[in-house]
Amino acid sequence: MSRFVRIHRFLNLVIVFMLFFIPRQHGSITISPECEQKWNEKDSIHIVATLHGLNSTHNLLIMLKSLTYFRGTLRCGCPGINGYHLSTRNPISLHLIMSASTENIFHEIVYGWAKNIFDFHVYSAESYTSSLKRIPNRHPAGVWGMVKLMVPEIVPQSVEKVIILDTDTIFNADVEELWSHFSRFDEYQSIGMAFEQNPEDAYCADWQHPFMSEKGVNGGVVLIDLVKLRKIGWHQIWQEVVVNFFKTVPELAEGEQTIMHVILQMIPQLYYKLPCEWNVQVWNANATACCPVVWPHLPGELKSEYDDVVPINRVKLLHYNSKIKPHFLDPKPKRRPQLARFQPALTVEELRIRAAEAYHIFREQSIL
Repeated sequence: MSRFVRIHRFLNLVIVFMLFFIPRQHGSITISPECEQKWNEKDSIHIVATLHGLNSTHNLLIMLKSLTYFRGTLRCGCPGINGYHLSTRNPISLHLIMSASTENIFHEIVYGWAKNIFDFHVYSAESYTSSLKRIPNRHPAGVWGMVKLMVPEIVPQSVEKVIILDTDTIFNADVEELWSHFSRFDEYQSIGMAFEQNPEDAYCADWQHPFMSEKGVNGGVVLIDLVKLRKIGWHQIWQEVVVNFFKTVPELAEGEQTIMHVILQMIPQLYYKLPCEWNVQVWNANATACCPVVWPHLPGELKSEYDDVVPINRVKLLHYNSKIKPHFLDPKPKRRPQLARFQPALTVEELRIRAAEAYHIFREQSIL
């Protein structure tokens, strides 16, 4: 028996042993909004995010500002500016899987403002990441991506659906519109994700293409029907896939996205194809070949009479999944009014500039 085979078998035994002891569920610390009205959990839009470190916390603040802006609840006169109606039908519950070292930063930067808007549930990340760290994984997100696989076990059983978001995302539409995609799931569909926008995939831009993208799915935005996944034994499914994966491959290249791709290939009935404009990715210079979009309005800009006849899809949520994040661009970038166009589609570099402009607008907006 070769040394490589012996190492592989030993690794599989370690992973099996390790996964066996991953906790099924832990309690959370609930931080309720300071308001008198009480909501049933089923009425709420549930959003899950992982939080670790200063940059992640600052990104969360910007993401939440953009979310509340398009809900008309950010204190900046937004309904009169952006033309969107005040949305009060569904309150928002935030489920944060947070490292212990981030708690003070979170309370200082985010909680003081957001406590009046969101219902918070905080979970100890260390309860889950200590085991996940042992899984060979070269994706930059590391365990913070892998822990998404455990969301059906982490959040309370009373929560039936969630949107999992990376914090390096910026909303450009109302989250309620994203939530409405759950109503389009059929009786089997339980995982909604956009394709990985990799131009090397010949079908990445083909909305009618019936099969899973060769390059897989992107985990920046994930819609999960928890009830359906719990019924089919999700906890066991993803663990078995991880164990079998390492029989032939030494490490995960794309973290949890690799595992999700394998599962959705095995059980394609689970997959709902989320429109690409809800996860516009800028990691690849040619990614817009997969998702041609425009971004006519920045926060605070008036809508145009031509808005309803735009020939190209508009960005609804941008995922800044590149090494250079908007907060690295300081001082803020100069405004580029020429990017406020309805066609042709923006290039990836133009999208990065547009996202940086929006990021800095939200960063400067008062939250008081």
